Amino acid sequence: MTDVRAERCDEARQHVLTMIEVGIPAQVNPAALQRFGAEARALQAILERGDDGVPEEAYRRWVADGGEGIRAMIEAADRGDASAAWAAFTDQSRGIALLATACVALPGW
Repeated sequence: MTDVRAERCDEARQHVLTMIEVGIPAQVNPAALQRFGAEARALQAILERGDDGVPEEAYRRWVADGGEGIRAMIEAADRGDASAAWAAFTDQSRGIALLATACVALPGW
């Protein structure tokens, strides 16, 4: 049986790591901010697959509540506001913390 949560968390991990890598340079580098936005869009695509086949409550919470934070990251990146994009990324109530909690105990998380 396929572990949907593990597969999606594994896929999301590299996008998150790239966002961390480019998040600080994005403050002064528009190309890095565009990359940040592209990685946020990739996370949004994972989130939009939903939570079918995933019994873990934390993952279901990310699917239910994480979209707001990801949209905030994308919107900020699109308007060139690197500070707001990073703030949305690090927001403990709607940012990547929800995804990290959803993927806790999996390799790389």
